[in-house]
Amino acid sequence: MFAAAIGLSALSLAAPLAYEVLEWAGAAYLLHLAWRAVKPGARSPFEARQLPDDSPARLFLMGFVLAGLAVRLAAEQRRAA
Repeated sequence: MFAAAIGLSALSLAAPLAYEVLEWAGAAYLLHLAWRAVKPGARSPFEARQLPDDSPARLFLMGFVLAGLAVRLAAEQRRAA
């Protein structure tokens, strides 16, 4: 994600038109999300719904990845300080 942000920053510095297009695309996406939320018959994104149970292996993998990312983020912050 950090690399993507750096890439978008470099792109916006190299081509201001690309940055403006990205801004307009983001605004259009936000308008799309707003329309989906308020259109007649729309369901609330906060409405409770039944989700399938995750397997213990999947839950373990999700925790393992999250813990690994947290350690990496802490190391990056320590290096920047």
